[in-house]
Amino acid sequence: MIVNHHLFFADLALKSRAGPAGFQRAGVLPPYDAVIFDEAHRIEDVASLFFGARVNSSRLLVLARDTRAAWVAEGMPGANALLEDLQLCHQAFVDVTRRYCPDEGKTLLEAEVREGPFLRAIESLVDAVIALENFLESNAVSSRLDALVRRTSELRNDLEELCAPRSGSVVYAERSADEVSVSTRAVDVGPILAEQLHRRSGALVFASATLRTSAAASAGSEFAFFRARVGVSDVKDVPVEEIAIPSPFDFDRQTLLYVPRDLPPVQTAEFADAAIERTAELILASGGGALVLTTSVRMMATLGRGLARGQRRPVLVQGDAPKAVLLEEFRSRQDGILVATMGFWEGVDIPGRALRLVVIDRLPFAVPNDAMVQARSRLLEQEGHDPFSGYAVPEALITLKQGVGRLIRTETDFGVVAVLDRRLIEKGYGKRMLRNLPMQRLTHDLAAVQAFFQARADEAAQS
Repeated sequence: MIVNHHLFFADLALKSRAGPAGFQRAGVLPPYDAVIFDEAHRIEDVASLFFGARVNSSRLLVLARDTRAAWVAEGMPGANALLEDLQLCHQAFVDVTRRYCPDEGKTLLEAEVREGPFLRAIESLVDAVIALENFLESNAVSSRLDALVRRTSELRNDLEELCAPRSGSVVYAERSADEVSVSTRAVDVGPILAEQLHRRSGALVFASATLRTSAAASAGSEFAFFRARVGVSDVKDVPVEEIAIPSPFDFDRQTLLYVPRDLPPVQTAEFADAAIERTAELILASGGGALVLTTSVRMMATLGRGLARGQRRPVLVQGDAPKAVLLEEFRSRQDGILVATMGFWEGVDIPGRALRLVVIDRLPFAVPNDAMVQARSRLLEQEGHDPFSGYAVPEALITLKQGVGRLIRTETDFGVVAVLDRRLIEKGYGKRMLRNLPMQRLTHDLAAVQAFFQARADEAAQS
């Protein structure tokens, strides 16, 4: 059976809530003896979504809408007052969330913030949902109403978890132009996965091209970060085997890594213009076939506009069309330019000449004020670890390796990876990342990049 990560961990969360007695009977997936996780580097973030709860304003509005429609269709008297109460509580929930999350994005809600008006708004919403749930249960005479009872019960459970989050969880609010939400997620899913997955399943295989975060060869060191994040290190009585399979590609022959020394630091105001100019020079050398990966939407837009001004060929930018459409046009052109952000750093497969240049604007560190990043960093500090070297650097390395991995997909591919961030060669952590990249043939000279592509052009002309 093939399922995605989200369905697997949603099922595991349901099974864990059923307890040991009901573990195998609960959930939506049948019992399994072995699991192979492809793209296993994603597991921590996906699993943490399901060992927690999330309530957003849209979910409340849709429940009210569907209940009102059922009330009319089924002729249920008395629902109107309950829905009006739910609407008032919904508005109070929206107002208090906006108060504590004034800007778009995620805001960590500390324990003291969750007291007072915030807690009262959630508790009032719980009361309104319980009243609606009881009403629906007493009038459930059709499958339509049974489904509403289940949805209301699930909403009540999530709201109650927001009121009293489990130990080791973080609570954060999130705001967009259209809605607000409040979530609680496990900060460290390692112990949860150790208990709910590793001890209750048969053989588990974790596979990915980016699980290693150290070039050292000492026992256990290469996969230590991954093992800790997904609970393997918490299981002492289960045998663990590790294997790093060599790449079939000859990176020294097929690729060149370019890290310029002469660009401004990425933190400066001058960097964006310099990055546009250098990227244009790289594209001129490659003749197109360029995937430009950025770490932010703002930089994506800046590079997209800047490159479009000086290019005779169109510049495709993520968001201008669906992802599949952009990739198809990029593949078909053979000399295309595609500027994109995080949605294109992995899961993009463009073999052949269509992709021969990957430009990365800066090292892909997570946004430091992200709620989950803050919570995980704080936990590591409490445990006596350095969150930068112990979490931020390995996470950035995994993402960097994913981006670099877009270039070489077959044994006949060739090209250049350009990382415009001087920290990769100047900082100690950058040099550590550098040692972990598959290509080790490094240059700081733009002329070497031009010579690389010229040599390839000469080879093609002779064949």
